[in-house]
Amino acid sequence: MEATQLALRSSRGFTWRRWSRLSGLLTVLLVLSFLPGKAFAAESLPDLTVSALRIRSTDQYGVYQVEIRVTNRGRAPSGATSVRLMLRSARDGAETIVASEPVTALQPRESIRIETTVQPSDPASRPYLVAVVDPDNAIAERRETNNRRSARLPKPRGTPPSDGSMPSGGQLQLGLRVSPLDPAVNGCADITAGVHRDSTGVPNVRVLYGTASEDQEPAEWLVLGTTNSYGYVPPQRICGDGSSRVIRLFTCADTNANGRCDTNEPRAQPAWIYFGLRQELRRSTQAQLVGQPVEVTYCAWLGGSPLPNLPVIFLVSLERKGSQVTDSEGCARFSFQRDTVPTGWWRTVSVAACADLNRNGECDRGSGSSDEPWRETEVAWGTIDEIYLSSWPGPVFSYLRTGESRVITVEVLLVPGGSGTVWGGVAGQQVIAAWSGANNGYQVGETDWEGKVTFQYQGTNPGEDEIILCLDRNRNGLCEATEQRLEYFRSSWITGASVEAVGIAVDGDPATPWTTGACSTEGPLSLRVRAEGGPSVPLVVQVQDGTARVALDCSGVVKARRYWVGNYGTTLRVFVQEGGPGDTFQVQLWLDRNDNGLAEDNELLVVEQTITLTE
Repeated sequence: MEATQLALRSSRGFTWRRWSRLSGLLTVLLVLSFLPGKAFAAESLPDLTVSALRIRSTDQYGVYQVEIRVTNRGRAPSGATSVRLMLRSARDGAETIVASEPVTALQPRESIRIETTVQPSDPASRPYLVAVVDPDNAIAERRETNNRRSARLPKPRGTPPSDGSMPSGGQLQLGLRVSPLDPAVNGCADITAGVHRDSTGVPNVRVLYGTASEDQEPAEWLVLGTTNSYGYVPPQRICGDGSSRVIRLFTCADTNANGRCDTNEPRAQPAWIYFGLRQELRRSTQAQLVGQPVEVTYCAWLGGSPLPNLPVIFLVSLERKGSQVTDSEGCARFSFQRDTVPTGWWRTVSVAACADLNRNGECDRGSGSSDEPWRETEVAWGTIDEIYLSSWPGPVFSYLRTGESRVITVEVLLVPGGSGTVWGGVAGQQVIAAWSGANNGYQVGETDWEGKVTFQYQGTNPGEDEIILCLDRNRNGLCEATEQRLEYFRSSWITGASVEAVGIAVDGDPATPWTTGACSTEGPLSLRVRAEGGPSVPLVVQVQDGTARVALDCSGVVKARRYWVGNYGTTLRVFVQEGGPGDTFQVQLWLDRNDNGLAEDNELLVVEQTITLTE
């Protein structure tokens, strides 16, 4: 396809000096006229919030299971932080910190689910549980007022026997809860055990525990504790030894108090504890069109090595949708799609992966069990009419030397109904970039999981290029009139630049003496600066002292100035503050790519030349 087929408009009649003066205004007007509402005006900051807080009274009276969901609703990744749990008195509002849980770094629209337990000293008073993410405001966010969420503790399920006796009735049962099941190699897991009969806590029962590798039985039984009046053993800890390993934790109720686990004594289901387990859940796109699939990939590592043959259960909107087993790379993949957009204004759907550590075919969470490791993310859904092409932050006008490459990144975003709310980037969308002028060509690219696609081309000829980008919705390789496009990108190419010193301070003629520090209009030294082979470009002229001290102003303060320089060049005065024949100074010409008037290391040094003073 020829680039001329894209009906590129000529920029003739405009000088780049004029473009530079109008570029800021033109860019704003073009972007605002194209984008729906205020779709992309939001700051690129994270926005952490406690999006869900669920509390459940467990079988162990006075102990509550807490489930917290933290979501990054901003447009930028967040750093790692924590969520602080506090109990707030229903009587006087006093708050007491009871726990703090880590929160990993989150991508935009990504969520993490955290589970823990709390035990208030007076559960009958039903205090409030308050969850605060980023409690110390260490992360700069788009909103700092939505980091807190609270809920009142439910009424305990029952009361312990007043006389402390064991109630008669059904079979004695032992429950075990370990949190987390995936501590760090030097981390610890909290062990909670409880004994009950017919949902009533049984006090004064000694609970034993033992550990073993894989399917072996414990070689030694230790005392975990004795149940209190609620039938609950206060939490104990088992900690790692610095190595990645898997252990099985066994518990039993020592009802005959003989210090060992007999075959007829109640046992809880063993718990698998993975010290040093690392997990990751990736999605193929941040947002997707209805009717198109999304793939999520769960990966697990133990001690830096992939963890194969691990059953993984996948859930969509907390509903089980499938299961897979990790492969030799420790990864399991799952695809799903929606045929309609979610109801209501909230467009995201949660998708989670649960590691079935005990291999019982279920994702054990809640109901008094040990919560198996869980990773969760979100995918937004929309229609093809709700996606928009947007330029990624970067220069609209770019100034380069021939042989370099122009790089342009754009993104395709889901913005439902022109609401101004960006729900994420859409992967797999075809975008065309075409350029014409001094250089001609085109490329076709496809957006990645963030909805971004990058184009790069090398300029071989000096001059000006106009660049058009379009969203090729029908994927026919053409930019058609009905398809969205961005038309305001420009590239200016030069082959180089030159600088020449002129004046009596460098003419080598003893008959034309000069003095330092002269501030007259006609000075002894000037520089002629010229851009070669192309249009006018912004050059920063910088002088650096050598054995001579020089400046671009009479006071000796200004060392650099920015000029628009073309083939015809420009002349500027240099003031020699100190020095004489034989002394030197340096002149540097920088291509001011970011348009800030400064000579910076990330910009292109076009010329560096030493000037020697003469008679």
